[in-house]
Amino acid sequence: MLTVAEYEDLASTILDKYEYPFHRVVVRLSKKMKRGIAHVKISKKTITLSFDWFDCNGADFAVYILKHEIAHLKYPDHSPAFKRECLRMGIKSKAILKNKDIAKYGWHAPDGLKMDGIATRWAPRQYCRYEDCEELV
Repeated sequence: MLTVAEYEDLASTILDKYEYPFHRVVVRLSKKMKRGIAHVKISKKTITLSFDWFDCNGADFAVYILKHEIAHLKYPDHSPAFKRECLRMGIKSKAILKNKDIAKYGWHAPDGLKMDGIATRWAPRQYCRYEDCEELV
């Protein structure tokens, strides 16, 4: 798992690559966020990430979710414009990931989380290097 500073640097790399008018966001990791994966406060340009989700997933997950949240900085809803922005950044625009989506990408859900009515089991911590994330941007 990356450090907060590395997530902020990664977000800046994404913002630069996709030509956003600003180049910094604040990233927070939350151990209290149990239901969601991430959320953005547009007015404060703050992205909060679920510690549990990011701890059990690797670089592709980190980049995918950061791109999704960054797209919300331009388009706060899941409108057609938001979906086009996600496609421009090379990701799908799904608002809620389901078990089949997680399995499709080879990601893990945190231990004990209920998804599609099924409690998830323990997921191993994933080793995530900044360099691996940077290559996926």
